[in-house]
Amino acid sequence: AARLLWAKIVAAFGGDLVAQKMMIHGRSTRWNKTQTDVYVNMLRTTTEAFAGALGGANSMHAAPVGEGFNIPTEFSRRIARNAQIILQEEASLTNLVDPAGGAYYIEYLTDQVAQKAWVLFQEIEEQGGMLAALENGFVQEAVAATAVARQKNLAKRKDVLVGTNMYANLGEESLTQNSPDYPAIYSERAAQVTAYRQDDLVSDFIGGGLETAVGLAAKGATIGQITKAIRSNESTKDCPTIDPIQQQRGGQPFEQLRAGADKVAEDSGQRPQIFLANMGSINQYKARADFTSGFFEVGGFEIINPPGFETGTKAAEAALASGAKAVVICSTDDNYPLVVAEIVSLVKSAKPDIVIILAGYPKDQIDAHKAAGVDEFIFLGADCYAINAWLQAGIS
Repeated sequence: AARLLWAKIVAAFGGDLVAQKMMIHGRSTRWNKTQTDVYVNMLRTTTEAFAGALGGANSMHAAPVGEGFNIPTEFSRRIARNAQIILQEEASLTNLVDPAGGAYYIEYLTDQVAQKAWVLFQEIEEQGGMLAALENGFVQEAVAATAVARQKNLAKRKDVLVGTNMYANLGEESLTQNSPDYPAIYSERAAQVTAYRQDDLVSDFIGGGLETAVGLAAKGATIGQITKAIRSNESTKDCPTIDPIQQQRGGQPFEQLRAGADKVAEDSGQRPQIFLANMGSINQYKARADFTSGFFEVGGFEIINPPGFETGTKAAEAALASGAKAVVICSTDDNYPLVVAEIVSLVKSAKPDIVIILAGYPKDQIDAHKAAGVDEFIFLGADCYAINAWLQAGIS
């Protein structure tokens, strides 16, 4: 799609066939890379390298495991290199001129991307070009809107980051951190620059040009000092200002939840716990008990998952004895009217601050369960991140 649009634009401005050819260097995205279940990143990077080969990238950077939040190791660099070698030598993707040629699905998507991107190009031109679009915030707003939508999909688990917002492994060993102490390095370097620079020379830049700036830099002036001098110059006060586009990773909110639960475990010796009040036979509660475990393990909670209880009284007694600060009732919609009110009454009367959650969302019963004292409901499509954050803040 990028090549189609590039050729179209260059041709419109009179570029020849050589100029219409586009050199593409691809790199694996940072958006979906995670610190939890970190080795899943190898699968993500390999998939992205494969996509780059299918898309005809001229060159490709496949990120080593942990890149972005750790210094790559010999192992992670070797795996990243070997992923490309496997695609080249074993999958033989480089032996084909157009590996995706003739694939209707891919060609249809390519056409759709090109058409929608062309509309976006026209909108930017209507703003007065890319510089004007950046100055007035058009680009930043568009990127932010996309980021919000993608974060919403992750929060509701419509989009899955394995090991982060789905299928969390609380027993995993974290990646050994080998990043330098950047604050210490910065402090040391700042002290060196402070001792070396000549502050009085910076004022000489006002009204000066690039050569003056280079000379000041050679004498120890920092970029910040030179920039400040430039901005104090009357002739540069009308220079454009652009708000930066914020970079982020999709898994960061869930990683922060896990880090919060890990901190609780480190300080108290115990992760925040959730008790499952499984009601009835195994076929009545197991599906929702499994869903509940997965729903809250991504937030770092320890799940107490006992066999099913025959009565609400026994479930309430076990919940209170567990010491957990949150209870999730798991059963069928048909069984809930028979057990929920009893469990909530017994638990809340003994410990009013315990949070009671219902697995499922039986629409015709919601008001009754809320009146009985149910605090929250979890179900497919619920905001997993928001509920975990709310619960962690309330009971940790």
